[in-house]
Amino acid sequence: MDHLIKNLPFMWKVIIASVLMTAPGAVLGGGALRDIATDRADQVKDFDFFIPAGTDEQKMKDMLAGYGYHQRHKCSAYFMKGSDGTVKQSIAFVNDRVTTRMPEVNLIWMAQGFEPIGRLAAFDFGICQIA
Repeated sequence: MDHLIKNLPFMWKVIIASVLMTAPGAVLGGGALRDIATDRADQVKDFDFFIPAGTDEQKMKDMLAGYGYHQRHKCSAYFMKGSDGTVKQSIAFVNDRVTTRMPEVNLIWMAQGFEPIGRLAAFDFGICQIA
């Protein structure tokens, strides 16, 4: 997969690395990985990061704000389709301050007692279960 990642836009790699460094134990999952793995990075619309419980929400917001992202909406797990008690909340961020297209960033906080890596089994297709 390294050969696919090296072809991603530089700022995409910065965002991915920054989220993973700011939230140790976080996992990038979902359709972005499928699109990258099938050499269709131009189809990526968002990055879905599963964030460990206890990760500082404000620290994550501040980090993303430093790259021009702002919060679009926040949703408790009660309103999330398919939530099975493993997810606490989701916060979507958009970046409309840069001239290059940046995917939305979805931070999906795990409920206490659940690990991000365990959430991967909930994806519909095996190709979306890449960690």
